[in-house]
Formats: sequence, structure tokens, C-alpha cells
Amino acid sequence: MAAISLYAKFLESFAIVHGNGELSEEDWVLFSSFLPMEGPLLIKIKCLKDIGNDFFKQNLFESAGGCYDMTCRLLCYTLKTMDAFDIESVVELAISLNLNIAACANKLQEYEAAKKCCSLVLSSFPKNAKAVFRRALAFMKTNMLLGAQSDLEIASIDDHLLLEVARDCKRPIHVLENIGDNFVEDDGGSSCCSSVSSLPDSITMDTCNFYDGLTKNPEDKFSPNMDLDQHCKEYQESASIKMFQFSKKGGGNSVLRIDAPDEGQDDERSNQHHSEAEAEAESAELHYKLRRLVNENDLANFDATGISYDVDDFTEISVISKPVIFDQKSLSLYVPSNDAIQPSRRKVKPYPRREDPTAIKWVTPVDIIAGNATQINPPSCQIMHHVPALFFSFQGFVENPFHAFNEIVIPLFLTSWHFRSQVQFVLTDYRYEWFWKYIRVVAKLSGYEVIGTKPSKMVHCFPAAVVGLRYHENLAVNSSKVPLGYTMQNFRQFLWKTYNVKVKTTLNLQRPKVLLISRKGSRMFLNEDEMVRMMEEELGFQVYRALPNETSDLSKFGSTVNSCEIMLGAHGAGLTNGLFLPTGAVMIQMVPLGLNWASDHYFGEPAPGIGLKYIRYKIWRNETSLYEKYGPNDPVVSDPESIWAKGYMAVKKAYVDEQNFRINLVRLKGVLLEALELMGRSSA
Repeated sequence: MAAISLYAKFLESFAIVHGNGELSEEDWVLFSSFLPMEGPLLIKIKCLKDIGNDFFKQNLFESAGGCYDMTCRLLCYTLKTMDAFDIESVVELAISLNLNIAACANKLQEYEAAKKCCSLVLSSFPKNAKAVFRRALAFMKTNMLLGAQSDLEIASIDDHLLLEVARDCKRPIHVLENIGDNFVEDDGGSSCCSSVSSLPDSITMDTCNFYDGLTKNPEDKFSPNMDLDQHCKEYQESASIKMFQFSKKGGGNSVLRIDAPDEGQDDERSNQHHSEAEAEAESAELHYKLRRLVNENDLANFDATGISYDVDDFTEISVISKPVIFDQKSLSLYVPSNDAIQPSRRKVKPYPRREDPTAIKWVTPVDIIAGNATQINPPSCQIMHHVPALFFSFQGFVENPFHAFNEIVIPLFLTSWHFRSQVQFVLTDYRYEWFWKYIRVVAKLSGYEVIGTKPSKMVHCFPAAVVGLRYHENLAVNSSKVPLGYTMQNFRQFLWKTYNVKVKTTLNLQRPKVLLISRKGSRMFLNEDEMVRMMEEELGFQVYRALPNETSDLSKFGSTVNSCEIMLGAHGAGLTNGLFLPTGAVMIQMVPLGLNWASDHYFGEPAPGIGLKYIRYKIWRNETSLYEKYGPNDPVVSDPESIWAKGYMAVKKAYVDEQNFRINLVRLKGVLLEALELMGRSSA
């Protein structure tokens, strides 16, 4: 009982230091950006801790420290929400995390933070050797020799070391740095979640000890019948990710050790060694990020050659984990090497609608030329960049909001978000009006001025490059596709934050607000005023009639959309604004005569993935203006398939450009009541 009381007291202090288990919406956005959305939180904690160890061993101490801190906060939240847990294993994990943060803090010369973390452990466990060593080092680095000596005495360190502490501060510091401080808490076992590829720059973590504790306790109440290995396999990428850091130079451990310098060692050589090690670690970290964009069946080739090319029905993308030279005048991207290989050449059109000849026709390709430098003869660099380049086109159908989001905004998010703005966008095609309409998205994803918005003939050099954008079907983010782990909810949270949307978390089912998409020219509601009057007077709904010109300012209109429970509109680009609706809201799509496939494919099928309820209101023949114009027996009304057989231009003329609607109000009222039931309001 005494031990349990001690553990409980320690966890209480641990929670106070690390946020009391309170997580903000931004915290959850950050967690979900690189962790699976499903599965026990404890599995996610283990994954984070393992990732942190990988960062530490690459000398990425700032990333490691940030990741350990995140794990502590997630652990506090988990403990707060769990009814029962193995307290001994949890305490072991909490101690390990604090000591890892202290190790990172010492490496970053943040000695006060190191003292704080070690003191938290020593307040309950005064004989913990690693806490003693790391706090003693922090004391010594800040010239607090008495504090260091006191810690070392508590730990019963050899007398000769104590003498050196009193006599000379320099050598003991290096001794302490090498005693349990170059490595974070790790049990030496295999890591089931070792990949760092899914992590932002500011993250990291540690061990498997906690999960060893779980598997030793068959009566563990919070994990009945939990198959830990299976969970880990679901979240794990190829084991070669972890091995890459050791093979970058052809084998051996790449961890930089901080040992006491030999007598007379040249400081310049030491600094050079540090620079080379840092450059190697940065190169490995960049490779991991690029690797997230590569399909699983091409990972081995990508690790071996540094180049991947992937093509499917919609898009083509080339990922290059090598230094490249970009000639802006010719749009040629050179990938020089010292290898004796035959030069290769490939043109990539970086726009995800390659299945549509009309869309892809005007997209300018990037000419990728790879081979021995003496054979491909690349131009000399004029501008050096230190982040990778991402090439894409603002051509295609971007004047249409659906296509802009579907083929630029969402794919750009998928391809670049994990770079945490450390990526340089390069446009092969620039369209001023539409580019600036979405400049907030562009600025949120890249911290650098976009290349390609001004005429230029410069030659740019990058450490790596991605040509093309990842694409996951219409208005879709599929967490099972490359890059792994993203969801539509991640994207929507990004979108809300980008446009400063105050997110609605509770739907008003007593007096719901309807967003009516009002159109001009075609697919108009001819009795729109009557529709609004029925909704307001008979159903008691609030109605916001959105005019066509309102959608141009997404920072204002996004908040308007998010304030509504129901969106109602005819098939068309305006329904794309459903991306801004609150989760659980209802989209009612009025499906025009002759446009079943397009309506279902572009909005109906994606709606559930967006997080919306969906109602398909199929326009009856007596509700369309085509019935009055052509009569019931004309093929336009009676046989739409025969019109489709004539080609898209015939379809566009008949059903897209010339069709309007006079909605049956009784039928519409029933559909709106159905929407309320879908959101949870009883029909009674």
C-alpha cells in the first residue's frame, strides 16, 4: 500500500507539471496529424515514445524533446479518462519520459528544464541514478558545484569522481554526459512503432517498458484481450525506415557522441564533425518525410536510388530524395549523380486530372533529367534553397470551386502538410486571380514565397523535390492511402483554422439553420421565395440564402456555412462549401434530370467521408423546366441515356446549362423533416 501511495503521489505531481490531462483542439489536430485516428490511446503513446527515441539517436534533440513533452500530455489525458490501469507500469513510463526530456534539455543547454524534470523524479525516487546524473550535469553546467556534489553523493558515486567535481568542472561534465546521457530510456527490444516519417519537425519519444508491463499482466482491466503486436503492425511502416539512419553512410551507428576531447584536439575539426553529423541527420529526416509520399511497393527502390515515380488513373508524382537543379526557363529538373548510369528523361504534368484530356491539355510538364552529371550537364546554381521543392500547376479547371478544392487544395494538403511549412512551392502554371483566391491555403502550407508567380529565368537548387500532387478520389482524404494516417477531419480542421472559422460543436435541432445555395442562370429554383417561406413559417427554420457572389470571400463565407445545420442546393460547385459545414450536418443535393452519375460521384459519395449526413433529392420530371420545354416524350426527358450517348457537350447543353426547377413544397417539407431525424431529433 505504501508503494501504491508513493506511485499515486508521483503521478499527481507528473500530471500537474504536464498539463493535468487538458488537451486543446490544437493539440488534437497535432496528434492526429501523424498518428492513426483509431486504436487505443495507449498504443499511440507507445508509438510516440518509440518515435522520440529515433529522433534522439539522430541527434534531433529539439524534435525529441517536443515529442516527449507531447507524450507526457497525452499520457496525462489517458490516465484521466481510464477507469483502471497498471500503476507500476504507468509510473515506469512517466519516469522514463521525464528523464528523456531532461536528456534533451541538457543537449540543448536548457539546464533549468533539465533540473525541473529530474527533480520531479527525485522527489519521489531519490535513488534514481539517471535522474541524479542528469541533474548533476545541469548543476555543473550552471556552475552550481555544490548541488552537483550533493546529487553525486546521494547516488554513492566513487570518491575519485567527487574529488574531480570539487577540483575541476570540465572533465566530470564529459564523464557525466557519457554515463547514461547519450541514450534515452530504451529497453533494447524491438520497436513496433519505430517510424519517424509521420512526424512533424517539433516532435519525438521513447520506450517499450510500459507495454512489456501490459503483456505481463493478463488481468489488465483497460486492455482486455488486446493484441499489442497486431495493433503495432497496423500502425507500422516498413522496418527499413528505422534502419535507414544506420545505412546512410554504408553501415555503423550514426549517433554523435559527446566525449571529452583528446589533448590538443583541433576545435575546427570538432565543429566540422558536428556539422557533418547534423547534415546527415537532416538528410535522414528529410528522406523520412519524402518517404511518406511513396507507395509501399516502391519503398525499397526509393531507399536504394532516392527516386520514385508513381502513376495511376488520376495523377502522376515523382519523389526525389537527392539534390536537384531546376532551370526555371526551360522547366527542366536535373538530378545529377556520380553513378555510372544511363541518363533518363521523363515529363511529368503536376496536376491530378490526367484522366481528363481537357483538363490536362494545358498543364505544363516538368522535364525530369537524371543521370551522371558529366552526361546530363546541368546548369550552375544561382539560388540555393535549404528546403525541398514541390512542383504543381494552377491550370486545369481551378476557376470552378469544386475543381479548385478537389484538384489543388486537398491534394496540396495531402502532399505537403507533413513538411510543417518547410517546403518551397514551385508553380509550373500560374493564374493570378485563382491563385490569390486560395493564397491563405498556400501560405499556411509553405513558409516561403512561391516560385513561378513572376517571370524569371533563374536556376534554383534544392536538397530534394516532389513533382506532382497526391490525390485520393473526389473531395476525399483516405487514411489507408499514401501518405498514411491523414483523414478528412484533419483536412477540415486545417481548413477551419486557415479561414478562422469558429467551429460549431453543437447542432441546433430546435430551430435549425438552412443554407440555401441560390443560383443564377441555370439550375435555379424557380419558386425559391415559396421554398424559403415554407421553411421559415411552416417548419420554424432559420434560412440563409447564399448568393453566387458571396462565396468568393471564404474567410467570411466559411463561418457562415459552419453556422448552419442543413445545406440545400442543386448539383453544382456551390455544394463544395459543404467542406465548411459542422460535423453531423446534413447536405441535401437536388439531383437534376440527366445528372445522376455526376451528382452521386462528385458530392453524394464523398459526403459521409466529409462527416456529413446526406439526402439525395432526385428531381421528378414534373419539377424540371425541361418537362415544360420538351414535353414528356422527348428523349431529353424520357431517355437521358440517349443524350449521354451523344457526348458531354450535348449533356451540358440539355441538363447543365438549360435546366431549372420548380420544387414540390410538400415533398421538400418531408425531406427537411427527414434531415432533422438524421441529426437526431425525434419525429415526435
